Amino acid sequence: MSEHDDEVEFHLSSKQIDRCGSAHKEFGTTVGLMRALPARGDCMPYIKIPSGYFAIVSKFGQTIDCDGSPIWPEGFHWAGIATKVDFLIAKQSIFFDIPVRDVATSENTKVSVNIAIVFKVSGEDPELVKKFALDMTPNQLELQLSASVNDIVKHAAMNVKHTEIYSLCGEPNYEVSEDDTEEKYFPEDGGYKGPSLLDTIKEKLIDEYSPIGLDIEEVLIKKITLPDEAQEILEDMAKADSKAAEDKVIALNKMTKQNHQDEIDRIEQTINSDALATKAKLEKIYTDKKTQLNNAKALGDKDCAMLRRQMLSSVEMTEAKTEALVSKSELNVMATLAEFECLAHNDATKLETSIKAAIDTQLAEARLEAARLDAQTSMLISNAEGEIAKMVAVRKEHETAVKKLEVYRALAMNEDMIIVPGQDTDVSQLLIADEILKRNERAGHNETRSTFLAEMVAMQKANKVLNLHTHDSSAKD
Repeated sequence: MSEHDDEVEFHLSSKQIDRCGSAHKEFGTTVGLMRALPARGDCMPYIKIPSGYFAIVSKFGQTIDCDGSPIWPEGFHWAGIATKVDFLIAKQSIFFDIPVRDVATSENTKVSVNIAIVFKVSGEDPELVKKFALDMTPNQLELQLSASVNDIVKHAAMNVKHTEIYSLCGEPNYEVSEDDTEEKYFPEDGGYKGPSLLDTIKEKLIDEYSPIGLDIEEVLIKKITLPDEAQEILEDMAKADSKAAEDKVIALNKMTKQNHQDEIDRIEQTINSDALATKAKLEKIYTDKKTQLNNAKALGDKDCAMLRRQMLSSVEMTEAKTEALVSKSELNVMATLAEFECLAHNDATKLETSIKAAIDTQLAEARLEAARLDAQTSMLISNAEGEIAKMVAVRKEHETAVKKLEVYRALAMNEDMIIVPGQDTDVSQLLIADEILKRNERAGHNETRSTFLAEMVAMQKANKVLNLHTHDSSAKD
């Protein structure tokens, strides 16, 4: 970028970056960066394309398409290690300054014009984006743009004087006043009457760079630098024009204020006259309406009094007729009630007699049927009791057998029970004591109280049983 020798210039450039993820940082911090060449970086089986960029992808060095388009969409894509993003081209607009120095006017006066171009890479045709990324470098684009703008500006400046150099920008789009539609910011005798330099530059750049995929959005003149003498002359001319325009605006302002004041006075006078006439008219209407209202009120009071009298007479007559009708109705009601009571009593007596006879008949029939059913029931119960007695005896025998089986099952499940042969008490006690000694010995309890008692019982019963068997043997001998 260059506005003059003391300004910092920047150039359109491309840059190697470590990975796609750092594109936002690099494009945000590097002025003039237009194209980035990211490295593959890691060995992940995917690539990630950031938003805001046209991405060109290659595999083994050969560009490949995505869904038929050479421009890959932003986001996550599965890809092998040999697949990488070759180029990231910014979608945003680029503001680029082109300083044009030593521009010769028709008087051979040297001036400097600083042109600014706003452009971006158009994505309407993906093939053009691919061609631009592969065939055009930012440095080449910068040189071509600078050469094109230099030729256009220098050619246009050859037709104007140095005092008319500002007219290259074109006429301003505002007017000094509504009455003087021809007087603009520049003097009427300005020399250059051709098309605006900015329009010319923009049209030629569009014609030249649209086929390669560039969209020229705006062309601006940032600054025009003249020699000191010419600058002073233009400043004096501008001051004189400004003074004349200021005086004219002041006079026009005064005249406008006076016209506004006259119009305000006229409107106020008209409003006051109309207000007085309207007030008088409204007062007359108010008086007429008030008179009509009073007359209507008097007539209404008269009609109300007449209606009130007629209503009272009608009410009295209606009340008398109503009382007569009420008395007559009461007499008719009493007679009707007496007649209906007599008829109802006769009907009730007849109905009671017939109902009583029917009830007696039904009761007799019911008693007869009940006696017959009782006899049948007694017979059935006697037969059933004979059959049930046999069934009950069989059931009792079965229940006794089941109980015995349950007792035997419980005895069989009892581990502490000892079965002895015969009914000899001494032998039984001896076997029980012997079982206790065996269990305590297996459990490791050799000196318990139960062991001691069992040993004593075993000694006593064993001697006794032995004596008994010895006696029996000698007796047999």
